[in-house]
Amino acid sequence: MGAGKSTLGIALAERLQRPFLDSDSHIESSQGRSGKDIADSAGVPALHALETDFLVGSLAVGEGAVIAAAASVADDPHRLAALTAAGHVLVFMEVAPDRLEELAGSGDHRRPLPATEAAELYHQRRAAAAAARALMVGARDDVARSIERIVTKLDQRG
Repeated sequence: MGAGKSTLGIALAERLQRPFLDSDSHIESSQGRSGKDIADSAGVPALHALETDFLVGSLAVGEGAVIAAAASVADDPHRLAALTAAGHVLVFMEVAPDRLEELAGSGDHRRPLPATEAAELYHQRRAAAAAARALMVGARDDVARSIERIVTKLDQRG
C-alpha cells in the first residue's frame, strides 16, 4: 500500500540472499488487474482472500523467502499466531492512521480508506501483531537499521 514493505523486503532479501515475494505485485500479475479494481468489482473480502492465498502459497515455496504480505493477513490473530508458532519471524510495518489514509487513496492499486476505518484497522492489526510477537518496524524508520533489527531477531530465533 505504499508503506515501504516492498522497499524493506527487497533490501532484506538481498542481505539474506533469499527470494523476495510481494503480495501486491503477485496479485496484479496473476489477476491482470489491481487490488483496487478487485476490491471495487468483487469486494474487499475477495481481495483479502487473494492476499491470504498469496501468503499461504508463498509459505509453500520453501524456507527462507522474504514475503511482503498484505496488512489484511493481520486481520486473523489465529493466522498470525500460527505463523509465529511455525517459526516464522513476523515484521509489522507501523504506519500511522493519518498516513495510512493518505497512502490508501494514492496509486492505482489502492482502495480509498476513510480516516475512521484507517484508525480502526491500524489499532486492530497492531494489537494482533503485538500478540503474535511481531517485530514492530516504523514505516519511516531507516531501512538499514530496520534490517539490522530483523537480522538480529532471526539470529536469536536460531
